[in-house]
Amino acid sequence: MNIKAEITIQSFLIGILVIGLFFGLLGGLINIFTPDYNMDGMNLKDIEKYQIMDNLSQQIKNIEDKVTDVTPDKNVFDFFADIFSRLLTPITFTYKAIKTSITMSQSITDDLGLFPVFRQFFTTLITIIVIIGIVMIKFYLGRKK
Repeated sequence: MNIKAEITIQSFLIGILVIGLFFGLLGGLINIFTPDYNMDGMNLKDIEKYQIMDNLSQQIKNIEDKVTDVTPDKNVFDFFADIFSRLLTPITFTYKAIKTSITMSQSITDDLGLFPVFRQFFTTLITIIVIIGIVMIKFYLGRKK
């Protein structure tokens, strides 16, 4: 009776996601039932200078627009530009597909009024599924039997 415990990568990743979801829900419930900080005598003008997330979001959006609109110059004599132009289309498609699915999961969690931990859980789950799908296509469909 020699039984070995065997853990696959997929079950390990799913386990990490489920455990993270559990602790995120537990933290969200603790946050709901604890009282807020007392803000008497606090000047909000002093705190606003530390809120730079809107500025960072706009800078990231500008860089994202520059990256997704790249069109390489196809020159007959430039070998690397030809390779780059062939690789750019699938990479851009994968990026836009992941971005669309993440936006859908965010809108679903917002519409249902779920905790933000569900948004992170679904986003991570979608990303892992896409990465595992790419790896499976590479290794399993590329093999000849």
